Amino acid sequence: MIDNLFKFLLSPASIHGPNGFSLEGSTIWVLFAALCIVTVFVGSLTWLYLDAERRGKSRLIAILFILLTGWPASFIWWLWLRPPLRGRL
Repeated sequence: MIDNLFKFLLSPASIHGPNGFSLEGSTIWVLFAALCIVTVFVGSLTWLYLDAERRGKSRLIAILFILLTGWPASFIWWLWLRPPLRGRL
């Protein structure tokens, strides 16, 4: 089954749907890459939200910081400069 999946992904592929809808060749890879990027983006925002809450900072401001200053560079910046955990020095 895995072999068939790899053959499908690595071969020139096309998917034909109803009403003439079709995906061919590199379109499948572009959609897969976009799905991966969106998944990582949503996951990083979720983690940031929970991390800001754990550190006693405003979750909304942390999310706005990431969204308005340019993800993923701002996410790396948060990892580097994030405040210490509450109760720790």
